[in-house]
Amino acid sequence: MLRSKVAFRIRQKTTGKGQVSRLSLTLQKQSTISHRESFEQEMDRALAQWEEKENSTPDEEWAALQQVVYNTAKTYLGKLDRKHQDWFDPKDQELQTLMSRRDQAHQRVLQTRSTRSTTAAYQDACRLLQKRTRALKSDWWERTRRVSTID
Repeated sequence: MLRSKVAFRIRQKTTGKGQVSRLSLTLQKQSTISHRESFEQEMDRALAQWEEKENSTPDEEWAALQQVVYNTAKTYLGKLDRKHQDWFDPKDQELQTLMSRRDQAHQRVLQTRSTRSTTAAYQDACRLLQKRTRALKSDWWERTRRVSTID
């Protein structure tokens, strides 16, 4: 009989050292023709200044070209500012009261021995809160859909 101890660990995939993560760039400036033309001129100027090295590998040339294009686009276009879109207003008074009722009912269930009435009150408070949040989320999706169809 053979007895052994094994410890398994799932490790996250690591990226290579020295790799720079690329930021997303905003493309809203490209929507107008004047901005697009000025960006093209800026890119042409940057590529004209870029010099190929004689004794370099194709991978090094490609990396240098990528760097020139990315840096030019980053300075001209700018970084994309992503904002989390909340589908509810955290200051909504009705939502706050429903959450406080749920929390109070939960505290009653935890502090006293769990009876049918306290458990039912807690479940009722959870049900009302979930109903309200689902309605808010549904309204948010409808507004988002209407805005996207207008554009």
